[in-house]
Amino acid sequence: MKAAAQYGDMDRAETLAHTIEDEEHRARTMVELVEMMVHQSDLARAEKLAHTIATPYDKVNALICLAEATDLNHAHRLIAHAETVIHEVTDPNARVRALTAIAGAVIACGDRSRAHDLIGRAEQVALGISGSRARALARVVEAIDLNGERERAENLLAEISDPYEHAQAMTDFVEALAWRGDVERAEELAKTIGDYDHRWQAVSHVARARIRSGDLSRAEALVHTIDDEYRLSETMASLPEAIAQKGDLDRAENVARGITDPSWRTSSLAAVAVHADHDRARRIVVEILHEGEWPKTLKVFAKIAPDVLTAITDEFLAG
Repeated sequence: MKAAAQYGDMDRAETLAHTIEDEEHRARTMVELVEMMVHQSDLARAEKLAHTIATPYDKVNALICLAEATDLNHAHRLIAHAETVIHEVTDPNARVRALTAIAGAVIACGDRSRAHDLIGRAEQVALGISGSRARALARVVEAIDLNGERERAENLLAEISDPYEHAQAMTDFVEALAWRGDVERAEELAKTIGDYDHRWQAVSHVARARIRSGDLSRAEALVHTIDDEYRLSETMASLPEAIAQKGDLDRAENVARGITDPSWRTSSLAAVAVHADHDRARRIVVEILHEGEWPKTLKVFAKIAPDVLTAITDEFLAG
């Protein structure tokens, strides 16, 4: 589905999405399709698909994705619709995520007072969660910080007394900061996390953010500070494609081959193949097929042999 959508065959991608039997999986896939349509500026089609999503939380996500891409008046209408849907979100963790997502869109529209109220609602829901509430509180902290209330955000984070919960919330907050481009602050916070596993998770989030921004030399240096073999492989897997996009295919392939985990290595090689000339792409595809990892080659086939991808899709739909 993703390969078909990425290369412009939205009709086929949408048809495939509708064949997914599990309702939640189908809804998440449709949100991904909405995001791809928005990225391709096909907003009318994206909105039509968003309204067909059955699960409330996923519908909110799709509507907010659209709101962030459209004009201010239309954004307000989509946000208002999302607020009516949120009442159907019964899981408290999902409700916090939905409320803070809406708050983020409201902030983007310039209404910080309304965002403050939405965040307050999210905070009350998060504090009422029985059991682990770290991830929910991290969402609230992120929204408060995004709304310009940095001191309040840091105070709420500091109030989490359990060391493991605090480390989890810090890691999620670092990821959020890194995603929105506040990478220097994210890196500084990541280094302060005491729990070993969470610290390396946070560092990997920062490294991937540097890769996305094109700061590859600093990203690679940061990746090599990760003292966990699997986390190192997982994070390093994002690097070869970024190098390939800059045209240095030999180095990209060499970096990919240096990844120790076999699964992440083949994923990384497949990503390099998408940007390679046909001869290199074919050679890598043959190698991956010999390793039995054929699903990872679909995006490559979409580029070098689209008829093959079409045949695979048609056979799947016929079955």
